[in-house]
Amino acid sequence: MEPWGPLARYAEPVPAGVASAYIEAYTEPGEIVLIPFCESETLVREVVKAGRKVIAVNFNPLAILTLRCQLDWPDQSRLDAAMIKLGNVPKHGMPLREYINGLYVTICPRCRHPLAADYFVWEGGKPVEKGYHCRSCGSEGITTIQPADLEALENIEKRGFHYWYILDRLAPLGDENRERAQRLLELYTPRNLHALAMLLIEIEDLFADSPLQKPLKLLLLRCLDSCSVLNPLPPAGAEQPAARPKRLRPPRRFMERNVWQAFEEAREEMRARSPLPAVRLAEDLGGILAPDLLTWVEGEPKAWVKALSMRRLARELRAGSVSLIFTIPPRPDPTFWALSFLWSGWLFGSEAAAPLKPLLKQRRVDWDWYREAMGSGFKALRPTLKDEGHLVLAFSAEEPSQMEALLLAAEGAGFKLESLLHRADDDQYRLSFVKAAEERASAPPNKEILVKEIRTQALAAAEDALRRRGEPLTLPRLNSAIYQRLSQSGLLRLALTVEEELPPLEFIAQEVKATLEEGLARSEGLWWLKEPSGVFPSLADRVERAVYEALREGKPVSRDALQEELCVLFPGLLTPEEGVIDACLASYGLEVSPNHWVLREEDQKEERERQRDETIAQLLKLGARLGYEAQPGGGDFHVLWSEEGETTYAFVVLWMATLSFILGHRGEKFSHYLVIPEERSSLVRFKLKRNPLLKAVMERGDWQFVKRRHLVRLLRMERVDRRDLKMIIGLKPIVEEPEAQMPLL
Repeated sequence: MEPWGPLARYAEPVPAGVASAYIEAYTEPGEIVLIPFCESETLVREVVKAGRKVIAVNFNPLAILTLRCQLDWPDQSRLDAAMIKLGNVPKHGMPLREYINGLYVTICPRCRHPLAADYFVWEGGKPVEKGYHCRSCGSEGITTIQPADLEALENIEKRGFHYWYILDRLAPLGDENRERAQRLLELYTPRNLHALAMLLIEIEDLFADSPLQKPLKLLLLRCLDSCSVLNPLPPAGAEQPAARPKRLRPPRRFMERNVWQAFEEAREEMRARSPLPAVRLAEDLGGILAPDLLTWVEGEPKAWVKALSMRRLARELRAGSVSLIFTIPPRPDPTFWALSFLWSGWLFGSEAAAPLKPLLKQRRVDWDWYREAMGSGFKALRPTLKDEGHLVLAFSAEEPSQMEALLLAAEGAGFKLESLLHRADDDQYRLSFVKAAEERASAPPNKEILVKEIRTQALAAAEDALRRRGEPLTLPRLNSAIYQRLSQSGLLRLALTVEEELPPLEFIAQEVKATLEEGLARSEGLWWLKEPSGVFPSLADRVERAVYEALREGKPVSRDALQEELCVLFPGLLTPEEGVIDACLASYGLEVSPNHWVLREEDQKEERERQRDETIAQLLKLGARLGYEAQPGGGDFHVLWSEEGETTYAFVVLWMATLSFILGHRGEKFSHYLVIPEERSSLVRFKLKRNPLLKAVMERGDWQFVKRRHLVRLLRMERVDRRDLKMIIGLKPIVEEPEAQMPLL
């Protein structure tokens, strides 16, 4: 499920149902599930729906602000009334909304009436264009800046009261982070900083003791994000939200939005997202931990949501009170961490932003620091977990290093890996650990022996994964197999204690990399065996057969149910990518209703086998017409064409796109042809694209394709010679070219 709210573009997507599966497997009704780093109402609601209680914490106060509002959104009419009250508060002799809109006043280029610009486009340190829509004449668009627009900026103090007010909230005088805070305030134009600070002041003044202050600050948080200089002008007609900024530098052209309009748009965005029923939140931790609440009673608090670090939480929880720790670990994103410090201090003051201060030192991703930080948190929470309790990490990783760092962090904190799932389509990971028994400290291992064992196990894991999948793998997929083996063999835990100049994460990665480079072959970013003996048929071929058999049952097959079934058939590292399943469905299936498929009539097994036998007879007939000695083949070959006792052409007639067997044919001097139905062409192309081994065989010319329909038409020609055969060879043969002139067409 895609995240929503003011920080949606920074949040990790939460796959619906993932948490529920682990909750059902690892907990009982009424037990407590702990969600560190929580920023998703979806997770909290899944726990509550399952009849468990939830403790959701995050050291980032912005995440907790968002979460509490989403779980218990205020009455819409009350929030609308608050918006009106805020907009009408007097400011310099006019309502606040008019005052803020007046900061962006300009002239309509068509009717010359004054209006509030929607935004200004900045380039080279000043506005160069403006976006507008005029209510007087109806014109709208983007036009160039006029001198009056630049003169209006001179009335905005660059370092006025509002600037110092916000700076003091972020880092008071004497704070070591004050200079850093000043640089962060440069992410706003003086005009937008003035307007955003004014909104904050009035919200805190008008709603000092009101529960409406939090949802209003949530709307302001949306503006703090959308009104910074980090937002480029979106392409015309763009519907997708802008990607999260990767650095704290404005693009060459950025958009300075009208803050009041952005504030109202944030309200409309929240209104469009219908809030789900409220989850009753406990006022304190005792409301979740109290003995009389161990049974599930309707109306009692189901969740405790708090801005808290893992270490502080661990001090408040009694040992063994939690049955499951489920979390989506934070992405190591120094840009977002800096913005979180800025916005937390802006909205709540320096004390609230204090937990984020250590993150300001991280100007780039440091994976070993990330490992240590996450490991420290996991270690603090370990005592709160009951014996044999589980820790589950679900996340998407842009780099394999995140998975490796988290695995080492959990290992070092006293957890034992039970399963590692990796979905390659979007690099989604699921790491499940069990709380391990306490171990006595032992002497550091001998480094040379450890390195040898790491390399041995790494190569064995990689080769085993490649043989079982029967096709090349990317580095992240191989790493999943390798690190799972290293974890289960205890080598990761030993590597954490070895005396080595390199950090453990880098030390292990270095040895794994050297192992792969020495022991495997690499091509086009994929890894394969140097000696591919004992290899299974490719996973894609096995999935194709499984999809076909599922469709053969006759009843409409749900796409989602099919995927679940295939995950059972091909577990763990064999889990097929979604693209493979979809390609097979498109080749064999007919979608009879949304997301439900049946087997196409022409792909009934009896019909395809009849066509195969017919095609073999046609090849024998065509070979004779072309002057060859045509005879049935043996083994993989159905028909052989010979000349003077030497085989010239060998044909395999396929009605499925199972191609793995061709990799076993090497050194044969005759030409190989695969005769396939037209309907398999797209699936064949898909397999060739994802498997460079098959692609290389085709490019060398060892094997070539012939579509059955072209073969049939060739046979029907009154005159045919050997040159005509070349016209029908390939997935896109000459005969299919628009300019081709051939009687059979």
